[in-house]
Amino acid sequence: MATITIRVDDNIKQQAEKLFDDLGLNMTSAINIFIKKSLSVNGIPFDLRRNTYNAETLQAMLESEMLANDPNTKTYNSFSEIMEEIHKENDTEI
Repeated sequence: MATITIRVDDNIKQQAEKLFDDLGLNMTSAINIFIKKSLSVNGIPFDLRRNTYNAETLQAMLESEMLANDPNTKTYNSFSEIMEEIHKENDTEI
């Protein structure tokens, strides 16, 4: 039997131990499952890639962040309030 030593952030380790414990596993068992699954699929057993966004999505993300941080942005408490506002702007009834 071989021993593997890895370095992990303390907080990440605690979260992982809690998760694995909830699943009835310990850290060693969970890592062994990961290694066996990696061998079984001949690669990493989950999608592993950077998030990439097209220009339109990036622009929408920037706009939503600006709106979220703008104290002058009008907010609503319900979808009904939004619809009432739209109907008032268009001078129509609900």
